[in-house]
Amino acid sequence: MATDPLFAYNLLKTFLSSHKALAETVDRRVTALGKKVRDAEKEGRRPDPAIGPEQRALARLRELTASMGDGTGPGDSAKLDALVEQLEEIGVGPRSATRVVVFSERVDTLKWLARVVPARLGFRADRDGAVKAVRVMHGGLSEEEQRLCREAFGLAGDPVRLLFTGDVASEGVNLHRQCHHLIHYDIPWSLIRIEQRNGRIDRYGQRYEPRFRALILTSAVPGAKDDRTVAEKLLTREEEAHKLNGTAEAETGYYRADEEERRLIKELVEGGTVEDFLDAAPAAGDTDLADLFGQVDTITEEEPPRRAEVPSLFGGDLPAFVDTALAELFEDRAEDALGLSRAEDAQRRRSLSLSPEKAPDLLRRLKALPPSYLKEQGVAERMILTFDRDLAQDKLTEAREATDTMWPAVSFLSDIHPVVEWLTDKVLVQFGRQEAPVITSPYVAEPTFLIQGICSNALGRPTVVRWMAVPAEPGAPVRPMTEALAEARVGPGLARTGGPRDLARLQELVPAAVETARAYLEKYEDEWAEQIRGPLAEYRERLTEWRADALPGATARREQQIEATANEQAHLLDQLSTFGRPLLRVLAVLDRPAPDDGPDDKSGDSSGDATTDPADPAED
Repeated sequence: MATDPLFAYNLLKTFLSSHKALAETVDRRVTALGKKVRDAEKEGRRPDPAIGPEQRALARLRELTASMGDGTGPGDSAKLDALVEQLEEIGVGPRSATRVVVFSERVDTLKWLARVVPARLGFRADRDGAVKAVRVMHGGLSEEEQRLCREAFGLAGDPVRLLFTGDVASEGVNLHRQCHHLIHYDIPWSLIRIEQRNGRIDRYGQRYEPRFRALILTSAVPGAKDDRTVAEKLLTREEEAHKLNGTAEAETGYYRADEEERRLIKELVEGGTVEDFLDAAPAAGDTDLADLFGQVDTITEEEPPRRAEVPSLFGGDLPAFVDTALAELFEDRAEDALGLSRAEDAQRRRSLSLSPEKAPDLLRRLKALPPSYLKEQGVAERMILTFDRDLAQDKLTEAREATDTMWPAVSFLSDIHPVVEWLTDKVLVQFGRQEAPVITSPYVAEPTFLIQGICSNALGRPTVVRWMAVPAEPGAPVRPMTEALAEARVGPGLARTGGPRDLARLQELVPAAVETARAYLEKYEDEWAEQIRGPLAEYRERLTEWRADALPGATARREQQIEATANEQAHLLDQLSTFGRPLLRVLAVLDRPAPDDGPDDKSGDSSGDATTDPADPAED
């Protein structure tokens, strides 16, 4: 008997972890109860009568845990024996490179396993008694100590083979670089936590199929509580959730592991079961709604989604953009301003390097990258980048197989890399408010305004985006922007030509061009809006059917959940429809160069130096 029903389940969880964890929990409980008795006596009160029986039961547990073997040999612990058997089956040993991460919720269990398991697998300790093949990571370690554990486990040349870790590693930690085996020595009473643990090795970049195992402790005593009471059921449900819904959150409706576990234990204390808890969870029973979410606007193989056509001055040529941006921002001084240099390897694969510490605004952006990468590679002083995927992959492979590094010396430069985003923003701020560039080309007959039109919903998210080329000539048709750019041959190869013919005239033409673009959007507004209203109407009808089917026979609590969900979804539908006037932005103007200006021998940036003021209507 326990004075606190919650403690009984805490005791059960520690017992299912290990006898070491159980002994520690018993000791802490004995100390706490002793303090309660002393405090009551000091205050002249009679202690809670339930304390005595609980103290006697705890004393018996102390005797039992003290009599258990230490686990250094077979037979002391069936669960430990099973772990050793599984590790041997996986192939962990002194002559193997195979690595395994073993999870447990209890620090005492982790420390005990790290002490007894290595010897049973044949690993030898050094003169100081340490086993280099083993690391232990838990919340009691400093962040630096945890970082060293993670890095050692991820280095191919490090001798570590076993990582015993607590749930401090269950979120945001990469353990997949050299490992694809994971064992749950004990199982958390949370679907979210189980999923989070598995995600440490089931990550992007994993080169092998992740393998998960869990040890289930069962009792020979009929009716006794063991891992079949909770853990086994949660494992089964987590696997189903992973296959069907994709996430544990979608299965239960809970989004924090501690909240999920607290509510589950409360259900058990009140006499319920795991099944009762799952059936009463916020997302329980919403299979129809899940189908509703998953099937709206489903695209079949016969109906591939339409791809948005987004204009680009560089046609996806990122190296050309970077070269042009550097030339625009630093002219011929990038070598001095950024320490820029270029190189080729033996296979003529190109790379470039720069010194971020020379550009404080760039250095600040790089802080979004992993601190260990920044420190290990000395990125502030010298950052090496490449557009060559093969070179980047080779360097990544080298890092994975290295003995002293986790990070590649050369990074792949993509369009979402902080350096590219920095260059993009630096170029954009070259233009002040109410300014747009004039792009001159000998292939342009008359001025053409490149205008972006955006219609949004009540949430402020775009529903319609149109990229328009609006001729200055009255009555001329509005065309797709990509078509106008192609005809003007705008791209990295377009020669520099100089300024436009008449900048003042271009500025005068802006309001009329904006009004033409607005009229074009309004002409097709209903047609585009109908494309949005159709799926929303279908979803609204499906929502109405779901509500009608779900309400009959529902409990009062369930009825409240159904009504709240239906109202929330209906409100969201209202917000998704197109709302308000469109936003129009003058992005640039195409024009012929002035008569005295002809192509020179330079190529790359096709923009003239002149800018045109798009005036207030462009901000409407």
